[in-house]
This record gives sequence, structure tokens and C-alpha cells, in this order.
Amino acid sequence: MNTRHLNHSHSITSIPFSAGLIETRRQHTTLLFHFVVIVSLLSVSASASAQQVQLNWAGTASPNAAAAAGRPDDVFVTGAAGTSTFGAFGVGSGNTSAYSLSSLETLLSITPGGLAHGDFIAFEQNGTPSITFESGTWTFSDGFNSLSVTHTFGNTPGQDTPGVLALGNITLANYTTFFGLPASSGAGDIAYIVFNIAGVSAVNPQASTFGVTLVSPGGNVGTPDMDAMGTMAIPEPASSHLLLFMVPIAAGLCYTKRAAIRRLHSAASDG
Repeated sequence: MNTRHLNHSHSITSIPFSAGLIETRRQHTTLLFHFVVIVSLLSVSASASAQQVQLNWAGTASPNAAAAAGRPDDVFVTGAAGTSTFGAFGVGSGNTSAYSLSSLETLLSITPGGLAHGDFIAFEQNGTPSITFESGTWTFSDGFNSLSVTHTFGNTPGQDTPGVLALGNITLANYTTFFGLPASSGAGDIAYIVFNIAGVSAVNPQASTFGVTLVSPGGNVGTPDMDAMGTMAIPEPASSHLLLFMVPIAAGLCYTKRAAIRRLHSAASDG
């Protein structure tokens, strides 16, 4: 009689004990999943803030625009009507630079993420402050495909033919500071133009055969005084791969935990 009573008591108390264990397992599973997701999102945020953009500057430029070869140096040649050609992007000593993407967006007064689709940028000097990039027709080619984009002075990106992503101005002080140049005593400021070539064409700006032709129409606002131009490459953040890696692991761990909980629940019910 006593033995039966002890066995009966054991079977009664084992069920709440197992139920408590199951609830603890559930809590651990939830905490584990939240921890993995939070760590992944923090990694993405940190990587985004430190994301780099690589600029490959023109290695060659036609004689009437020779100052546009190489990285920004605050050396300009007065623009002239006619055709200029540029090539060998990223070729030659000092013609590849890496910058913080967020810092470049700040320099250009572009909202965060605004350069995500940019793949080509050019800078020109203007003697009068707040004058936007001067007119010209840009033709981009990778040797197989080509794209022509006409920018008209005074237009916003949406008013030009497709391909212009952003336009704006930079003070000379901010320009020289960002690119590590001596302080400039010049007047005016720097105008820039950013293109989204790959977004509207099959041209590959990162191809070794990539080249640019600029036709300047002439006149007061049709002869850009070029300082530098280059292709832009924005690598995908490494943490995005980490997120893709960690979330399935978290899901797998949760599945394993749920299976263990079901087994415990089944054992408790049988008991």
C-alpha cells in the first residue's frame, strides 16, 4: 500500500516538474533567438557606418582636359568647347582611393544611402559659388555597350536624360580637407555630378576597358573646368553575409529546442 502511494505521489509531482522544465526550455529558446538576431543587426549597423567606397580615378585624359587625370588635387584647366576623352580608371600610382561612404555622402550633402547606386563621379571648379555642374554630353563605354547622358546646366537630376543621380556643390575648404590637400586660396567652389550608369544601361563601369567621352557645348556654362573623375565601387557589407549565416543557425537551434520540448512534453504526458 505504501509502495503504491509513493509511486502515485512520484507520478503526480513529475508532471509539474516536467512542465516547469519545458517552460524553461522555451524561455531559453526565445532568449537565444533574440540574442542572435540582435547581434546580427548590430553587426550590420556597425558595418554600414564603416562601409567604404572605392574610387578609381582616371589615369588618362585628353590634352584639353589633362588636369582631370589622377585623384583630386585642386589643379584645374579652364574648360573648352569640344571633345575630351578619359580612360585607364584606377591605373597608375595613386589612382585608387578608398573613403568612408558615410563621410563622402556628408561631403556631398547627400542623405545616408543616397550614393548606394552611384558608380561614377566628376568634380569641376567654378569661380562663382553655388553654380552647379556645367553642361555636357557624357558617353560611357565598356567596349561592348555604351550610354550617352546629356546634362544641361541648371537641371535637376530628374530633368536630365536618365543616368544622372545627384548634383551639388562643395566648398573649397571642405573639398581640400576631405581629399587631404593644402588649403585653397581660390574663389568659388566645387561642383560635382554623380551618375548611375549600371542602373540604366548594360555598361560595366568596373571593366578594365571602361572609358568616357565628354562633349562640351561651349559658352559660359558649357565648358566644365575638370579637376578629377572616377568610377565608384561600393562593396556589399560583410555583415550582410553574417546575418544570412546567423539567422538560419538561430532558426535551426530553435527547431532543435522545440523538438526537445516536444519529447519532454510527451514523456511527461506518458508519465
